[in-house]
Amino acid sequence: MYTLTPATEIHARIAELQERLRAAHLDAAFLVQNADLFYFAGSIQQGILVVPADGEPVYFVRRVFERAVEESSLSNVRRIKSPKEVTAYYAEKLVTFPSIGFELDVLPVATFLRFQQVFPDAKPEDVSPIVREIRAAKSPHEAGTLRENGKKLAALLSGAREKIRAGLTEMALQGMLQGEAIGGGHSTINRMRAFNQEPGLGCVISGPDAAIPSYADFPTSGKGLSPYVPAGQGERAIRPNEPVIIDLMWAQDGYLVDMARTYSVGPMVAKM
Repeated sequence: MYTLTPATEIHARIAELQERLRAAHLDAAFLVQNADLFYFAGSIQQGILVVPADGEPVYFVRRVFERAVEESSLSNVRRIKSPKEVTAYYAEKLVTFPSIGFELDVLPVATFLRFQQVFPDAKPEDVSPIVREIRAAKSPHEAGTLRENGKKLAALLSGAREKIRAGLTEMALQGMLQGEAIGGGHSTINRMRAFNQEPGLGCVISGPDAAIPSYADFPTSGKGLSPYVPAGQGERAIRPNEPVIIDLMWAQDGYLVDMARTYSVGPMVAKM
């Protein structure tokens, strides 16, 4: 099912953002990051969401406009070919924003400098703390989605015990589990709001390889398959009497859950 975010959710989030913009003395928010676009517009079609502290938010879409109109419950979704058209839109309406909040925690400098030219006279500020605080408080709709995803992931991990056997490689087991997850609705994209933190699809790691530390801010790592991605499942075969750690994520309908389980084929020794 192609699930859309309820209009009541989008409107409540926009209202909360506008209230916080006013409290922070910011005249508008300029949002382009995919996760923020999804949260406040209900779509990640490529574009710019301008949310003024007072007035109507506008979702300017470069591509794909038709899908943005279908997915977003915002009333003003406009087709553009260039960010310059955003400038022209507000100039025609004689609307100016003395200060604008950008997602400075995730925008690359070059991207920020390019988008800053949309409103060159505005003072740029960081709207990221406001956005993150709003997104951290989950509505009943969001909590329900997280619970459903959690149930699916818990069932997947429970069923993993029927697949684990000595001689099976970590990547083979990972492939089985991820195939099942995708068949159950996993989107395969796990977003993380941090530079160079690439969580992938989770990991299946075993024995001494499970103790290899991670280059990123993850509690579990594994050796991986190459220095290009030095983490996660590898070619190592599962052996009896040693831990098998399965740490997976389930992302669906915009929400992510993460769980881990430790199994073994036969009893583990007292000390590894």
